[in-house]
Amino acid sequence: MTYDMNLEENVYEKPFQRYELNDPETYAAARCHANALYDATLAGEHMKLTREQVIAFWDQVAGFQSQDGMLRFIDVDGRELRSYERVDLWYQPTYAAVALGIHAYLRWPELFDEARTAVFSKLLEASLGRHFAGPGHSSCGGFVEVMRMFVRAGLGQFLKEAPEICPVFTK
Repeated sequence: MTYDMNLEENVYEKPFQRYELNDPETYAAARCHANALYDATLAGEHMKLTREQVIAFWDQVAGFQSQDGMLRFIDVDGRELRSYERVDLWYQPTYAAVALGIHAYLRWPELFDEARTAVFSKLLEASLGRHFAGPGHSSCGGFVEVMRMFVRAGLGQFLKEAPEICPVFTK
């Protein structure tokens, strides 16, 4: 199955899918899906979502989240991904979900019952894996980009209001 990101589509409503690493077509689809989610969040599109869209997205995250808390858009079959692939296909979707979570928590804290808070906590912790850096030579630029996304979502207020959700992230 290929993923064709239509510009009119809301990437937050697109079903998550795990793509295969060794199939060039699905590998490209995974990158397209992951990049569309990250780019939309960078542009602030997550702030336009309705309460119902946030609930649907968050519940999808809960069913898709890997054991380590990340949103991994590609399966690895024993092969290690290169740094830029891990950033594109694991970290950036995770950062996008964190930014959406920060914004949603500040806007609709009542949505974060015990189960959704646990999902959010795992995402927050997983996002720390690369210290918010981009791949290789662009690591500093990646850090600044992610921080801008988080600050725009309300990071400062979130850290003041809910430091207990993920103490390691707050620290």
